[in-house]
Amino acid sequence: MGIAKARRIALRAHRGQLTDGGGLFVDRLERLARTVAERGGGGVARQAVWLHAVPGTGVDLTRQDLSWRVLRVVEALQPEHRWAAPVPARTRCWCTRCCGPTGAGTRR
Repeated sequence: MGIAKARRIALRAHRGQLTDGGGLFVDRLERLARTVAERGGGGVARQAVWLHAVPGTGVDLTRQDLSWRVLRVVEALQPEHRWAAPVPARTRCWCTRCCGPTGAGTRR
């Protein structure tokens, strides 16, 4: 039942969406799901394949009565936010001898 439910949620959320190549996005999900199943993916992995892009559509998966394991995998598959990228502490030089520990000094 879990995989069928994940498929239904994904089909509803992605209805009419196209890939960059112009094909239906749900066809792409179908191919991914088949590949994961052929390679021995378990129920959680197969559900996550169907649901991995659903959060981008605005559907709240936490309200869909899904396993917490599936939700965690889907969460892990989400792209990082641009503003969450680490900022290097030293932007000018990694050398503490000429620039100091923060890289803010002037090089000789």
